Amino acid sequence: MKQATPAIYENGVFRPLGKVDLEENSRVELSFESAPENGTSENKFPGEIQNLIGTMSEEEGREMMDAIEEAFERVDLDEWK
Repeated sequence: MKQATPAIYENGVFRPLGKVDLEENSRVELSFESAPENGTSENKFPGEIQNLIGTMSEEEGREMMDAIEEAFERVDLDEWK
């Protein structure tokens, strides 16, 4: 499962700044990108949306895209005139 959250690196330890859906003592693999000096992310998303980035697997993303495309195929464009 992929997740993304901002974190602080201090005293040799990464400390998440957002909620992380993991059991205690879970082993993870980290990849990280340095944030700008002001501590804000270059990608600005409102509220809790930032904590959702990276939480969906590629397969789940494809399933969601397929469901959206299927739903739009059923839209009657004449209803919107």
